[in-house]
Amino acid sequence: MQVTKRPQRFIASHLLSIYPSAAARAAACDRFATALHRTLLPNVSLLAYGASNPQSRSPSDRHVVVFEADPQDVSAIRPNLSVDTVIEPVLPRTPAVASPANIMSAPGTAPPAAKLGTGTTLALTVLGAGNQPVSSAKVTVTYSNLHQPDTYVPALAVTNDAGRVEWSYDPAEWLAQVALVEPASAYWTAVQMMPQTGQTMQLLLLPKTGPIGWWHKLSNVSAFDLAAGKGIKVGVIDTGIGPHPYLDHAVPIGAFLNGNFYPGADQGRDARNHGTHVSGIIGARPPAEGSAFGGIAPGADLLMARVFATDYDGNQGDVANAIDALSGQHAVDVINLSLSGAQSAIEHDAVVLAFQKGTVCICSAGNGFGGAVQYPAAYPESIAVSGLGLVDTAPAGTMPTSFVPTQIDRFGANGVYLASFSNLGSEILCSAPGNGIISTVPATLQTPAPYVEMSGTSMSAPLTAGALTCILSRDADYLRLPRSAARATRAKQLLAQHVMSVNLDPRYQGKGMSRAA
Repeated sequence: MQVTKRPQRFIASHLLSIYPSAAARAAACDRFATALHRTLLPNVSLLAYGASNPQSRSPSDRHVVVFEADPQDVSAIRPNLSVDTVIEPVLPRTPAVASPANIMSAPGTAPPAAKLGTGTTLALTVLGAGNQPVSSAKVTVTYSNLHQPDTYVPALAVTNDAGRVEWSYDPAEWLAQVALVEPASAYWTAVQMMPQTGQTMQLLLLPKTGPIGWWHKLSNVSAFDLAAGKGIKVGVIDTGIGPHPYLDHAVPIGAFLNGNFYPGADQGRDARNHGTHVSGIIGARPPAEGSAFGGIAPGADLLMARVFATDYDGNQGDVANAIDALSGQHAVDVINLSLSGAQSAIEHDAVVLAFQKGTVCICSAGNGFGGAVQYPAAYPESIAVSGLGLVDTAPAGTMPTSFVPTQIDRFGANGVYLASFSNLGSEILCSAPGNGIISTVPATLQTPAPYVEMSGTSMSAPLTAGALTCILSRDADYLRLPRSAARATRAKQLLAQHVMSVNLDPRYQGKGMSRAA
C-alpha cells in the first residue's frame, strides 16, 4: 500500500555561536550552503532562503531556509548535512500580551472558526464619557458549549458608530460566558460576566496623569527626563512600530517574515498595535506640557524589527534573523523580546551570538498563568522577566482587575503582587510591572496620539529593558568595554545590582523588581 506523504513546514539553519571567529563562521556558512544545495533543496519544496540582511550580506551571516517536506524525508536527509545544521519544525512566536482567551477560556478551547449557529441574538452597546457611543472598540464574547463543558468559542466584533455589536447563536448549544471590550484609545478595557442581550457596557476614561505613571515610580523613576538612556541603543523585535508622534525618533529597520527580509520604514510599521505599545513603554517622548505617559528611557536610540504579520504569527527563524541584524549590523546594546514560544536551537544560537557581540536580550516570561517560563526567556543567556501588578491601580470591572491573584503567597510588599497571567520558575532573573500599563498605539486620523492599556509580561520586559538602558547609560565601566561577552555580562550584573526585593518567592520575582537607579 502506498503511503501518502504529509508535508510539514520546517526551518533549516546552522549554528554560528560555536565558532570563535568570523572566518570560522564563514567556513561554516559555506559548508551549510554546499550541503543545502546538494542534498536538501532538491528533495523539498523551498519557500524562502533568507538572511538577516541579504542586501549587505557578509560571508559569516546566518542562512535561514523555510521549506515543506514529509518528516520521513527530512529524517533521511539529515545525515548528509553538516554537523552544525539544525532543522526544526516551524515554532510559532506570539506576542506575550495577556489575551482575552486567557481570561475567558480554559485548556480545550475550540478554534474561533467553530460555528455558533442561529436562533437568538446577543446585542451589546458600548458607551463612554457623557454616555457617548464608543466606536471601533473590539468586543470579544466567549461562549461555552452547554453539552461539552470544556469547549469554548470566542467571537469578535467591532462596535459601529452607535457603539453597538451583535452576534447570532444557538441558545440550545451555547451560553455567553463573558464579554471583553478593548477600546481603540482613551478608555480602560471592560469585562462583563454573563452578558445579556440589550446590555450596555460603560467604559471608564484612562487617567491623564503623565508623564510619570505608577509603573515608573516602582521602577525608581520619579521625574520624566528626555535624556534618560542617552547613548544606549535598544532594539525591539515585535509587531512593528507606529506611526505615533511620540515615537517619531524610533527607526523601523524592516520586517523579517517567513524567512524573507523586507527593508524600510514602511515594512516596519505596526501590524497589531503590540509593538508600538512596547516601544512606548521604553521610549515615548510626549510633549513636556502635556499629560501623556512617557517612556522610561526616552533618550535611547530605538530600533524596531518586525517579525509578525497582521494575520499570522512569527517563527524562530525570523526572530533569529532579527536578533542577528540588530546585534550585528546595528550594534544595539539591548534587545527587547516581548514574545514567547517553544524551545529552538536556532533562536538560542542567535541569542548566544548576540551575547558574544555584547548585546543582551530581555524577554517576557510568558502569560501561561503560572506555567513554565517560555522561550526565548528561558535560555540561560537571556534575562527572563515576570509580571507584577499594584493594588488599586485599575478600576473594578476592567481587565487588569481580573489578573489580581487569589493566592496569598502571590502578594508581596507594599501592595505589589505577581499578576495571575505571569509564568514563573527558576529562570526568572527579575520582575517588573506588567498589569494595566498605559502606552502608545498607532495613530489614526481620528486619534492622532492614542494610548491604550495592556497587560502581560510583554509590558514587564520593556520596563526592564528601559530600566537597564538608564543604568547602562550612566556606567562608565560598561561604556568603556568593547562589544564582547564581557560587556553583556556586565549589563546583566548591573541589572542584578539594581533590583529591589518585593518579598515574593524567587520563582515569582527572580532577584527582585528591576529598577532604573
